[in-house]
Amino acid sequence: MKKLAKYILAWALCILVCFVIVFLYVFCGGWELFESGNPIKIEFGASVILGTIFFVVIDTIYELEKQHEEKLKTLEKRIEELENKEE
Repeated sequence: MKKLAKYILAWALCILVCFVIVFLYVFCGGWELFESGNPIKIEFGASVILGTIFFVVIDTIYELEKQHEEKLKTLEKRIEELENKEE
């Protein structure tokens, strides 16, 4: 449950950061590209999409790094065991 809360918090943070970036972009005239009547909807939709993409990418990178770290630790243990056997 704690892990799920951590993921949801990270996802919400990604959305918030993306919302601020998109808000600044739209505020500076970017809304003309979309020609929508409601720039807040564009900002929110783009921030949700970008936040989700960033969340998936960051989570994938984190998981891969964690797996590589575990493999490295097991290899270090095996090397240490082999060194101890030789002595």
